[in-house]
Amino acid sequence: MINGEFINVLDYGADPTGTDDSSTAITNAIADAITKKTSVYIPAGTYMLGTSAGSPSNLTNGKPLQTALWLKAGGVTIKGDGTSSTLKLMAGKKMRILSITGDGATVDSLLFDGNKTQRNGTVPYPDGDVVDALVVGESYRQQLTVKNCEIKNGIETGVGFWLNKYATVDNCYIHDNGLLTAGGSGIDLSGGSNNKATNNRLIANTYGVWSSFGSSAPEIRNNIIKDNDRSGLALGGADPSKNDTGFIIDGNTISGNGRKDTFAAVGINYVQGGTFTNNTVVDNIYDGFQIYDTIDGKNSTNWNIQNNTIQNTIGNKSQQYGIRIIGSAKGITLKGNTVQNN
Repeated sequence: MINGEFINVLDYGADPTGTDDSSTAITNAIADAITKKTSVYIPAGTYMLGTSAGSPSNLTNGKPLQTALWLKAGGVTIKGDGTSSTLKLMAGKKMRILSITGDGATVDSLLFDGNKTQRNGTVPYPDGDVVDALVVGESYRQQLTVKNCEIKNGIETGVGFWLNKYATVDNCYIHDNGLLTAGGSGIDLSGGSNNKATNNRLIANTYGVWSSFGSSAPEIRNNIIKDNDRSGLALGGADPSKNDTGFIIDGNTISGNGRKDTFAAVGINYVQGGTFTNNTVVDNIYDGFQIYDTIDGKNSTNWNIQNNTIQNTIGNKSQQYGIRIIGSAKGITLKGNTVQNN
């Protein structure tokens, strides 16, 4: 215990030396914390994970999807000592690191390592060791928080908040997740409502932030989104049968994206309603900001694009169009933007 408030995983036999499998020990600590209505402390060290705590859902082929750790109750915090507290998948493991199925759960100050180089990224999904994400909020969970964490080296998405409500990823460093062949993003906020990505660094993932499949009112604010293989922001368009609405994108710095494919740094695909304000979009490889239409009769509508800086600052001027609006988008307002040297 720490100050009588946290259960220490070392008391349950977790190995901080990076040698033995600590999955069962940490699982037992989480279960005890749930029973005692307290929270879990993971001290500095490297904890290898290779044993499943169960299957919270299924893969796309119907087979059970495994997770090394499973937080099943609300109101519980799992907390570490920052990047010195590492949870790392063992070689050849096909599982998430953490699944959350309790409302109001918090994950704070941990490093999640997907061990990309020692896991099989064979595609098409779901072959090989690829799952959906390293850290996942299961569908319809609310008030989840991942903060002050580092999430890296996944052959899949870093944090997946799918069909969640009021979930937040804040002040995290999320990098080197996903594969061009398998997809994946730093953060995925798809399908839910009022989810947030704020104050994060999203670097060298396949996509920076993805939000589609019927997302409502996501907020993406004050992030550094840099050097991702495809788009820094990929918003809307994955499922034309679902409406993506009410996006708020403000105060982000978006640079160097599209480094391995011809994707716009910011791609808007038939999203109905949004604001793109006070962002800096510089030195990306393809277009800076793109609204693309149409598919199945759907258009992007009612976007306010205001007070952004969209330009090249480097000599080769790799960023092509500053702002490109394709097709029959409607109700687009452009005001007070600096768009130059594209």
